[in-house]
Amino acid sequence: MLKKFILMLLIISCLFTMSGCWDQIEIDERTYVASLGVDVAPAEIRNKSNRYEMSYAFPNHAGGVGVDTEITNMFISVVSNDMFNAERILATRTSKSIFLGHLKVLIIGEEAARDPILLRETLDSLERNPLISRRVSIGVAEGPAKAILETEPRMEGNVGVFLVDTFRRRDRTQRAPTIDLGEALISLHQNGTALLPKVVAGKDEVKLDGSAVFRNYQLVGWLNGIETSDVMMAKGDIQFLVIEIPHMDLMIPYNVTDGRSKFELVQDNNQLTIKINVELEGDIQHMYLDASEDIMDPEYLEQLQHHSNKLLEESMLKTLEKLQKEYQADVLQFGAFIERYHPKVWREIKGDWPEIYENLTFDIQVDSRIRRIGLAK
Repeated sequence: MLKKFILMLLIISCLFTMSGCWDQIEIDERTYVASLGVDVAPAEIRNKSNRYEMSYAFPNHAGGVGVDTEITNMFISVVSNDMFNAERILATRTSKSIFLGHLKVLIIGEEAARDPILLRETLDSLERNPLISRRVSIGVAEGPAKAILETEPRMEGNVGVFLVDTFRRRDRTQRAPTIDLGEALISLHQNGTALLPKVVAGKDEVKLDGSAVFRNYQLVGWLNGIETSDVMMAKGDIQFLVIEIPHMDLMIPYNVTDGRSKFELVQDNNQLTIKINVELEGDIQHMYLDASEDIMDPEYLEQLQHHSNKLLEESMLKTLEKLQKEYQADVLQFGAFIERYHPKVWREIKGDWPEIYENLTFDIQVDSRIRRIGLAK
């Protein structure tokens, strides 16, 4: 009898575990936002209640008889006082529930990025949202973010999918930093600075080229693609980079396949110097047919490596001084480096770090090595 009672109890318990989720929303009743754009509201309607213009891009999953399936990208924008209210307003303009759990790309408009209050409110809202992943790719638009999401790329009908693939693709040249929302938040929490990808919209294309420089939680300027590559090399964050080495009348492409860097602090009386040692490895992509120089000659390769080292050292120094003198933005986190590895020094200088940073000197040493030269006769 006891066995029958236990068996019956187990069967009844299984019935409870097999019940459906009565309070959940069905998949086909949701709108899955792939890309989100944040802008300042248009000047003609901007007030205390309308500060933001939020733009949402999502794929059109509609299909079936009589449905136009050629429209692959849906776009809608709303004006509100904050991101939370924007979702509520958007819910009144669509029959489906808005879901940000699959958000892949965040684009911040230039004007919104230059407003530290709006920017910090936006990032705080995203950080507190449990549905939004820290792996969301983030970029800053040159102009309004809305223009980026409204673009219809030639190579991809869905701008959201196109942006996701563009940000995530690892085989592109590093003319824009690779950073996600989580990394951006860590950098901003640390000292209010960050280097984020710059997104540019064309007539029928979107591209990543250069970076946006942030100081004190606001956009203060831009770096072009070459300058961004300099910063990535100084950080040792190198994956695919092509450097044009000028030699005689040639521009020889040096494809960097691996790289690392190391910081050192040098003290000379009251002057602090950051020494940056960069090591690169790569290969030569081409020279020219029937060249008089033998690219297999060790002396010739030494000359190319010497030219590469000198070129990169000069370019990197110029970029770091631009960040230091023009933008006063410690995006390479030299302060955090000193705090971690030289705590005694940091305790003495942390109160005057902004002034000390502006007067740092840099000693950059690059060691580029050509490992491969391709096929040769």
